[in-house]
Amino acid sequence: GLALAAAGCEALLVCCNSVHHEVAFEALRRAVPRVPVLHIADATAAALSGKRRVALLGTAFTANENSFFAQRLRRRGLEVVLDEPAARAELDRLIYDELTVDVVREEAASWFVASGSRAAGRAPRRGRVTPTPPRHVPPQARLQRLLVRG
Repeated sequence: GLALAAAGCEALLVCCNSVHHEVAFEALRRAVPRVPVLHIADATAAALSGKRRVALLGTAFTANENSFFAQRLRRRGLEVVLDEPAARAELDRLIYDELTVDVVREEAASWFVASGSRAAGRAPRRGRVTPTPPRHVPPQARLQRLLVRG
């Protein structure tokens, strides 16, 4: 923690959902007492200011009825809506079996678009999803491109 403060860091943002679990997050905050640690669910809730109901999509660890993320969003006054268990299991599979090993298929991108549409309470958009870009593009960037064009 002292090294972060000495380096001039004014805040710490961890881009890993698992670290935001209450026990791990509090341990991290204690380890860096002089640097504010931003909680991903608090930042999300702040960005959703004025909204009442939010769909939570994510891995089984992050997006379940009792997850740290859902609980923290509820404490901030948001109603959390989750997808059906089978859809959550498929999302888990896509993330762990495909995206984490740099596999981005058009079918997976279409599934994400449909899942987001279900969560938003509207019918999925029709049309072809843009094919996967070249392999040198990181998988998250490829998925983002597919979703934006979908």
